[in-house]
Amino acid sequence: MVAIPDVYDDQKWGEQILDVIKNANCEPGEVVGVGNNEWTNRILKSVGIEVYESGLYNRDELEGIKIRKLIKENDPSWKSRVPENVLKSLEKYVK
Repeated sequence: MVAIPDVYDDQKWGEQILDVIKNANCEPGEVVGVGNNEWTNRILKSVGIEVYESGLYNRDELEGIKIRKLIKENDPSWKSRVPENVLKSLEKYVK
């Protein structure tokens, strides 16, 4: 899971994504984007990344912006809102 800052330019943002993938020693075909945002999904697809559109499930509890807010506030309840493999990945960065 990687945060990529917005540069307000679709082509440049797509290039940033490819740079992150390259720096992680991955190929676009080894990476899957997960999202429900048409704009983001279109850019991911345009640079050769497969996109899994998961649909919205239990959005009130599982919405990313709410989880990030809990993390920022050091509220440990965020841990129950993410899958185990995501929790393991994030715990390296969230203290």
